[in-house]
Amino acid sequence: MNSKTLNPKIEILRPVNVAIVFVTIGVAGVLAKPAGWDWAWVFIASIAGALIAGGGNAINDIFDVKIDKINRPDRPLPRGALSLEEARKLWIYTSAAGLILSLSLGFWNVLIALVWVGGLYGYSRSLKGTVLVGNVTVAFLAALAFPFGAILAGRADLGLYPGIFAFLANLARELLKDVEDVDGDATVNAETLPVKHGPEAGLWAASIVIGVLMLATLIPFVAGIYDLRYLLGVLFVNLGLAYVVVSMWYDPTLSNLKRLSLILKACMVGGLFAIFAGS
Repeated sequence: MNSKTLNPKIEILRPVNVAIVFVTIGVAGVLAKPAGWDWAWVFIASIAGALIAGGGNAINDIFDVKIDKINRPDRPLPRGALSLEEARKLWIYTSAAGLILSLSLGFWNVLIALVWVGGLYGYSRSLKGTVLVGNVTVAFLAALAFPFGAILAGRADLGLYPGIFAFLANLARELLKDVEDVDGDATVNAETLPVKHGPEAGLWAASIVIGVLMLATLIPFVAGIYDLRYLLGVLFVNLGLAYVVVSMWYDPTLSNLKRLSLILKACMVGGLFAIFAGS
């Protein structure tokens, strides 16, 4: 989205990412085959998760403001379109609203919501600049969207495979983003994998995770959990994932890595549709 036309208070929440979280939780709920009022709870859960995700994006930008002056100077805080105090209020309001909505959903949903808010804060404050720990943490938090939705219909087990796929896809994207951000991260002594061991180490890690993801996506079809429509959809997604791996090695420039990060995000959405179609 164009940062010149988008309201900075909306922009800092990253509406595209928030929309993906909303859809992810909704798909997870639908996969669990809700009935009656369960549909309303799925909708409420989707809003709650989206609000918390938006708050997580805001707190991330607050702690990353120095790094973003180098890596992403067009973000609202480094370009001066939004103050730190305004960003903090957005984090508080959106996170609190998400937690309050989750109170209507049940114990496990409240617990996941609390883990989200605390985990996103801890990741942004302390874990982001660590070797792999931060990557694994944020990927795990993203994967919780599936059980968050599936629990509502009493079928948390149906969130297992999608949750695993989400974990691996987000882990690969976070590793790729670390390579993309290596210059800015180095200026604040963040000990990410590319800063500590070089950009190639980050590319290798992302490639391995994507390879594991591509193999893992075939398991539910072989096991008879998803049908042929899922296989056709996921094979198309895997072509996109394979392209990301080849392209990141062929052209590891900053502009290409940013483009590949967006393609990975598109692959995640494609994977959601494949699961939905084949369930």
